Amino acid sequence: MDTIIHVCDGQGGYVKFVLNGDPDSYNYYWLHGPVTLELDSLAPGSYTFVVIDFYGCIEVHEIEIEDLEGCQMDYQILYTPAECQAFIAIEVFTSPGGLPIDESSLNVVWQDGNTSGLKREIGLKEDSTYCVHIELAGLDTACCVIDTCIFVERNPRCKYSIQKSTVIVNEINRRESGAGQFVELLVVGNGVCGDSFDLRGYHLDDNNGYLIPGNSFVNSFSSYLIGADPGFLTFSFAPSWATVPNGSLIVIYDEGGEKEAGMPEDDPEDGDQDGVYVLMANNGEYLSGKTSYWDESQGQWTFKGSLQPPAWELIALSPNADGMQVRYPDGGFDHGQSLGQTPFSAPNDFPVWITDDNPLGYHCRFDKTDPFLKEDFTCTLAEEDAQSPGLPNSEMNAAYIDSLRNCGGHRGPVAYDAPPIAEAGKTGKKELTASAQEGLPAYDLVKAFPNPYDRTVSLDIQSGQAGWAKLRVYSASGQALIGQDYFLEAGGNGFELEGSQNLGPGLHILQLVFPSGRVAHLRLIRIE
Repeated sequence: MDTIIHVCDGQGGYVKFVLNGDPDSYNYYWLHGPVTLELDSLAPGSYTFVVIDFYGCIEVHEIEIEDLEGCQMDYQILYTPAECQAFIAIEVFTSPGGLPIDESSLNVVWQDGNTSGLKREIGLKEDSTYCVHIELAGLDTACCVIDTCIFVERNPRCKYSIQKSTVIVNEINRRESGAGQFVELLVVGNGVCGDSFDLRGYHLDDNNGYLIPGNSFVNSFSSYLIGADPGFLTFSFAPSWATVPNGSLIVIYDEGGEKEAGMPEDDPEDGDQDGVYVLMANNGEYLSGKTSYWDESQGQWTFKGSLQPPAWELIALSPNADGMQVRYPDGGFDHGQSLGQTPFSAPNDFPVWITDDNPLGYHCRFDKTDPFLKEDFTCTLAEEDAQSPGLPNSEMNAAYIDSLRNCGGHRGPVAYDAPPIAEAGKTGKKELTASAQEGLPAYDLVKAFPNPYDRTVSLDIQSGQAGWAKLRVYSASGQALIGQDYFLEAGGNGFELEGSQNLGPGLHILQLVFPSGRVAHLRLIRIE
């Protein structure tokens, strides 16, 4: 809209623009001559322009805008199947013209009472319809009223949704009294059905309850604190760690000599494909040990070798009788699900369980041969019904393992054959192409590999046919951050995601439209 204001004698001054009685709405200054003030996309309502030139001449203009000639909307659904959720992102435009209307000028009322506005998170456990009423705010006119319902098809891959991510860590002590053989259990999964987890370079850090200052413990805990744990284990770059199937369990026993009765045979590469890896700690080929030393000048533990990023710091919360953490290759914490023999607390979203003031109260024995059965573990001092959360004898742990095998939260390289975005009442179906039948990929596939050192993301794209593909990266709220087009060859393609190093912390959604028209979505997480 163009509004021409005839200024008294054209000698310069300022315009006081008042929107619906708000005296602080707008000020505009000019120097000489008449001025044309362009005010775009004004919502319907009453506007007052007060014009005062440098000589005190005053003009007042009243303008009533009644109609924007209607409005229209568009929306998209951003799927995140790994967490059984998606995002609806709505945009409202003037019609005709297509100018976007700012959300602050709109009243958005969802039928189910949701108050998140034009962008909202939704669940994908069942087919759902979300109805919304949209109108211009503060006006009696019906120039822009939208009533619509958005159908969202359930994600058939979604069976479970857990808030924790990546791993479950347990430590099992094979002793009734005195020193004995320790067994570390690591359950891995990235939450994508049928996918695998890349453990190469990850660190398994056993705190042994020593990273917490003594005065932060309760009761008798402080008597057991003797300083930080002197080491951690690092997964090698052996090929077997590159694709560990979701829900696999890794059994790591200590270097105390022969395995005690009941331990499975060594199987560091899961040769029998039963989902259980068994190996000795610090064997060199698959796991290597690291050591640390106390830096008196810094008042903290420093880890020897090249891996000394700031993320290697003392945990500041308590209590922690025997907690374990998994760290990313760059040393940063992966606060997925990480529990030791006894309840403990760690940064972010970990609750605190206090059930026993004896540090050995929930040491458990590995009694039989099946690490997946809680009946094969017994706790030394725990009462029959006193299950430490996360231990293999607990229903909670069984539920987490089940979730990891059947789609839970994730972090790390992600790949899945995503269904196309469905329309209401329709289901996408993929037919094998001739190229697929000739040995090329039968399904379009995309994998994302974040590099923790230079913050870039590499893409591995398998395409069933050649042609142009459209890639977009959105924030969790639906804001477009990256837009690129790629020409894909039929077969394998590799690219570095341009601009990925500039992505901020948090959740991002990568959308790729293949030449075939299929749409895949990946969840990218940047943790600072």
